[in-house]
Amino acid sequence: MSEKLYNKDWFQRTVLIVLALIIVYIMAYAEIIHRAKVEFRNGEEFESQQDYRQALWSYQAVLDFYSTPESKWVRLAREKVVFCQGKLDQAKPAEGEDLFPSVMPSPLPGK
Repeated sequence: MSEKLYNKDWFQRTVLIVLALIIVYIMAYAEIIHRAKVEFRNGEEFESQQDYRQALWSYQAVLDFYSTPESKWVRLAREKVVFCQGKLDQAKPAEGEDLFPSVMPSPLPGK
């Protein structure tokens, strides 16, 4: 007597294993997307406080650690990295200018 394929034990086990692997993959994918979103939101929070260096670190983390699935958060982080780098470049002092001027005069001659 010929038994149907879906009634065989090895076939049922194989289907269960494949389904379990698909579920694990989907869960891992969702976790990576969620972590990218959280890190991107942290960057936005730093940016709203005008702490562009910390925001840049957060956006870079999104690009470095969570860019395997090309998600919306990775694309947005790529744009924000350029923005934050531009803001940090604007904050750089001119040649010979001190970024944090002190109240006391410099003990070095010529300054």
